Amino acid sequence: MLQIAVLILICVGFLFINCAIKKNNLLTPQNLFTFGFFLSLSYSVFYIEKMELDMHVNTFFAIAIGIVIFNVVSIISCIIVSYFKDNNSNMVVRTSSFHGKILIDDWKLVIFLCVELLAFISFMLYLFKVAGTRDLSAAMRFWDSTNKFSEITLEKPTLISLLGLATDALTCMQLYLLAHQLIYNYRCNRVLLSINCLIGCVYPLLSGGRVGMIGNAFYLLFMMYFLYKEKHSWKKSVSWKKLLVIIVSAFLVLVFLYVSASLMGRGKQADFGRYICVYLSAELKNLDIFVRKGHFGADFAHSQTLLRLRLYLAKRFEMSAWGTKQDLVFNKVNGFGLGNETTIFYRFLYDGGMPALVIYTGLMAILTQILSELSTRARYYKINFWQIVNVMISFDVFLSFFYNRFYERILNIYFIRELIVMLVAIFFVERFFIGEYDGTSLLGTRSYSGIRFSIQKQYVIKEKNND
Repeated sequence: MLQIAVLILICVGFLFINCAIKKNNLLTPQNLFTFGFFLSLSYSVFYIEKMELDMHVNTFFAIAIGIVIFNVVSIISCIIVSYFKDNNSNMVVRTSSFHGKILIDDWKLVIFLCVELLAFISFMLYLFKVAGTRDLSAAMRFWDSTNKFSEITLEKPTLISLLGLATDALTCMQLYLLAHQLIYNYRCNRVLLSINCLIGCVYPLLSGGRVGMIGNAFYLLFMMYFLYKEKHSWKKSVSWKKLLVIIVSAFLVLVFLYVSASLMGRGKQADFGRYICVYLSAELKNLDIFVRKGHFGADFAHSQTLLRLRLYLAKRFEMSAWGTKQDLVFNKVNGFGLGNETTIFYRFLYDGGMPALVIYTGLMAILTQILSELSTRARYYKINFWQIVNVMISFDVFLSFFYNRFYERILNIYFIRELIVMLVAIFFVERFFIGEYDGTSLLGTRSYSGIRFSIQKQYVIKEKNND
């Protein structure tokens, strides 16, 4: 209990420090990383006896050092970035958020809808074929369990995979458009846009997992927060009413996890509190079980942190030795099922012990801090591409208490392709027009008719922001 209390105090301390340094932005990488572990540790207090959560001293130091390293490196990065920002205040940069209306033609949304429906229907039919059943719940469970817990890897046919890739990219972009409309209080094909977002959010469920859908819900909330802050030049705080909406939304996500488990064929679930414990706090006990075994260090062929990279290389260069799947074990304590997730630190320790934990955590802090700063300074189009990427990565950072989603994403070739498709989609939405269009640039307003591409960029002198 004392170890948990100390770790909670460390989290609270850094949350206060971070809020003092970046008081206008609650969703910094260091806040999200720390708050995730704060939730996990706080909820574990109610299940210490049931999980026998008496941490080994090495487990305690691994978590403590990981939290400290991420925050310290992030704070140092903030100071360095602020220094360069203050000494380059006269430079011309692009504004991070477009304050006007982002208009999108209905025919473009219809095209997106067709792509998403094709992706959904084709993948669903393929699931039925592979699983040998017309029970969608059973087919989804078969796909999920086979890919996670067997030596067999089920893959989508090329066309279905491309449609799914396009759906994921289009969903993130359309969630940004929806968030922009909600924050700036205007409507532009809102119904069709909402339908597209809904289909895109449900699509990941077909793979049997729920993180994708939950992630999309958080993307929308995070986008609304960043757009709200940018709308008010990062000077206005989010009202208690809006914070209450966020808290209620988070609770509904937990309820969704519980209810959807049975609907997706995962059998009868334990009581609500115990079920949530598996997703919020059992990772701490699983990490402790691993640490007590003392087996640290792995070569590249068995690396858990670089899992997605080596699996891609194994397939690309036909190197079967690099194709081993993730090494996750389901644990039980006194009949209490703990699942098989072990926090992000498990992967680091597995690969190289404490030195790897320090290096990977520090690198993660630097990369997320750079992306966070880039998202608030750079905008090539009205749709802030870097803000969308930042939101996606921010959710991964928050889930660090659960598993290694950060490195699994950035080292996944699928993610790179998704970003490319998203950039093409943004260009299509903003720069491709049929019929008459009035394009405004620094050179004035020009009218086009027919099919045209507009490639002008809008540059704005950014006001100095002392936050």
